[in-house]
Amino acid sequence: MKAAGTQNHAQGSPFSAGDGRYHALFQQFPDPVFLVDKESLRLLDCNEAATRRYGYSRDEFLRMTALDLHPEEEQERLRRQVDVLLADGFAEFRHVTKDGRCLTVEVSTADVHCDGRACRLATVHDVSDRKRIEEALRLSEQRARESFESGSDAVFTNDLQGNFTSVNDTALRLFGYSREEALALNSDDVVAPEHRQTVRQARQRKLAGEVVQTPYEIEALTRDGRRLTLEMKTRLIFENGRPVGVHAVARDLSDRRRVEAALQQGEERFLEAAEAAAAGVFVFRGARFAYVNPTSCRVTGYSREELVSMDVWKLVHPDFREFIEARAQARLRGETAPSRYLIKILSKRGSERWLDLTASLVSYRGEPAVLGTAFDVTEHKLAEDDLQIQKAYLEQLIESAPEAIVVLDMTRRISRVNREFTRLFGYSAQEAVGRDVDELIVPPELRAEALGLTEQVLAGQAFGKETVRRRKDGMRVEVSILGTPVSVGGGQVAYYAIYRDITERRQAEALQSALYRIAEQASSAEDLQQLYASIHRILNELMYAKNCYIALHDPATDMVSFPYFVDEKDPPFPPHKFRKGLTEYVLRSGQPLLATADALADLTRRGEVERAGAPSQDWMGVPLKEGGTAFGVLVLQSYEPQI
Repeated sequence: MKAAGTQNHAQGSPFSAGDGRYHALFQQFPDPVFLVDKESLRLLDCNEAATRRYGYSRDEFLRMTALDLHPEEEQERLRRQVDVLLADGFAEFRHVTKDGRCLTVEVSTADVHCDGRACRLATVHDVSDRKRIEEALRLSEQRARESFESGSDAVFTNDLQGNFTSVNDTALRLFGYSREEALALNSDDVVAPEHRQTVRQARQRKLAGEVVQTPYEIEALTRDGRRLTLEMKTRLIFENGRPVGVHAVARDLSDRRRVEAALQQGEERFLEAAEAAAAGVFVFRGARFAYVNPTSCRVTGYSREELVSMDVWKLVHPDFREFIEARAQARLRGETAPSRYLIKILSKRGSERWLDLTASLVSYRGEPAVLGTAFDVTEHKLAEDDLQIQKAYLEQLIESAPEAIVVLDMTRRISRVNREFTRLFGYSAQEAVGRDVDELIVPPELRAEALGLTEQVLAGQAFGKETVRRRKDGMRVEVSILGTPVSVGGGQVAYYAIYRDITERRQAEALQSALYRIAEQASSAEDLQQLYASIHRILNELMYAKNCYIALHDPATDMVSFPYFVDEKDPPFPPHKFRKGLTEYVLRSGQPLLATADALADLTRRGEVERAGAPSQDWMGVPLKEGGTAFGVLVLQSYEPQI
């Protein structure tokens, strides 16, 4: 027999199938769901989650098409590419809510038929939070890269053998090499021969855990053979608690040293060196400048005449005046004072500039004076401050993110995890950090797949994948993974992965698909046996359902019959009077029952039920209701443990 068909009334649901049981499940689905006509793209139905998320009423949705969910500027393109809009599987789009908010969503679609029409069932997953995290990570990487490249200092890294592994643009300009040439060099190739041992010893002492005084000075050679005086600051780079390289910041002191040496040779030589210096060079006594070079004028915005006629302290930012004046006076009195510090000044236009200042007591034109050389480090300081702010923001965002996030080095070793990662996979941060991520959470049969994803991200390509990972307790979890490389200084240094638990979503989608397939079978089955067999087959795709029967109760005769019965142990039960079996227990209570072998034994011992048929390990009965009254039971049971 054919089940009664459904009609698409203006206010009714195309899936209200008889008493509305399927539509009730449709409405209870946690994510927005839309029924879309494939030909016209009209929205034929939506659930309550859609009205809550988007702000439209159901009546408003039913006057819209699927295109209306997208920003206006994208609608025409999607109209021409309907196959993209209705593609199988998952696709990422932007949707707009009624109040104008933009959502980033993943849409999964499946074919269904409604009143003879071809339709698509679209389930919408809001991934705006994940995209916000992705953007923050991307921005953090960009800021780190900008800070690495934009500084006035040369920044580079070496492995423990002294081979260059990264260099910034300032280093390339300073030494005159291309990036490709520089990355083929060893530190011995650029350090002056008489200073190579100094560099090696500093590295070895750091590796031995000794305190190495920094900064220290060395001389280096450029590509064309010129000598540079460099001030070096170095620190070890660690991976998984082991030193793997050296991070170095080098400042060119060549101009400073030439100026200092020239001053000892007379004013003429001093002026010649100072006028050509790229650093700011000045001499002052008390509160007046005795000399300023052209670079000092460019940095401050004042002319030479203005500077030598003004009070020195007018240049210094109010926050630093007392501090600088005290040091200058101490130096003029012959007292010991630190020679180098970072200060802030005010330019002629009122803008703040940061200077890396070195000062020393000299004799200028026969009288004591202070010689100062200054590097304008404003851009580097602002980038560094901004990077610290971004880092703090990113730390908070990562830690509070609803997605599991892991940062990995280039060997798949975990360098950090967030709180959600520890919750999802069951490992503490201490247990996870330093471990190979594939060995930690990838099931053995998926290692090849995971290796392919790693190779893809190590090649600089981001990836997205829905797959399965393993918790600490051995349980499998379905996840959506996004992997993205992290590059700094022209080279990739790490990558991160974001995991989203999609287990509930997958289960809900499978259930939803099963419900609509059952609804379709109810409309198309030729007889009840065909319908029952179809329902059994669909259930078997969702869970273990090898043993299944349907029982119906006739209140008029008080008989329980079994129109459908498939079981590996028992033959079909004959109709019988209502009694105290498990089936009748569910009919009486009107509530589902999921019972283990122990629970079944307890029910029997208490006299609640009388067992019939082969003893099962697990037994599940779901009441079939109409108008709140149970008229039948759908039963699934297993005879083997741990199913």
